[in-house]
Amino acid sequence: MSDLIDSFFIKSGLSDECKREVLNAYNEDWRAYHNLKHIEGMLKGLSKYDSELDWQDKLPQRLLLEAAIVYHDVVYKVGDTDNEIKSARLFRVHCENSFHSQFFEQNELIYQVQKLILATKKHDYNSIGISRLEQIIIELDLSGFDGEFVNVLTIEDKVCKEFTNNGQSDMKDYYKKKLDFLYLYQSKVPATSAQINIKYLMGVIKYRLNKLLDAKNNNLSIN
Repeated sequence: MSDLIDSFFIKSGLSDECKREVLNAYNEDWRAYHNLKHIEGMLKGLSKYDSELDWQDKLPQRLLLEAAIVYHDVVYKVGDTDNEIKSARLFRVHCENSFHSQFFEQNELIYQVQKLILATKKHDYNSIGISRLEQIIIELDLSGFDGEFVNVLTIEDKVCKEFTNNGQSDMKDYYKKKLDFLYLYQSKVPATSAQINIKYLMGVIKYRLNKLLDAKNNNLSIN
């Protein structure tokens, strides 16, 4: 287990039982991308925001972000549209059952974390009224699209592996939905390099989809 994740549970006061449930979820065998490595990467990325985050509050903003990061993918089922909602609910349950937690009976703080978790559902970076903390968690969650394109392809292959690991076999449907997803988010990611990488990734997925369609058409012709 990552020292950063362990540190979060110590600071937050959430129970060992809560920690075990979270770790067990992220360690599920089928998770190729939405796993502890993804969470650790986001937690490490928080350091570049240290100058922005308020360390003077009773409960620092960094801890709110850490909680949202740790919980935002804890409930994850390929194809479901309510994963983030269920993850936010689980966080509330854990807070309500951890009597020594800094979040225990702190409904406003719990709500703030839940709001951050839900921000990772739509990733609407430029929406009206979005908070800076919501923008930060979106930046961290989509940071995989930034940097070298080979890394973007690696992430895509891992997400695709999760799809097949869950017994899904309709790759044409996967690619079509992924193109819709990327088209929607291309304008929402904050970094220009990420926008360029998404454009390239869409080209790769279109190529893969066309190969599948061509193969299907050829089989129909033969039969």
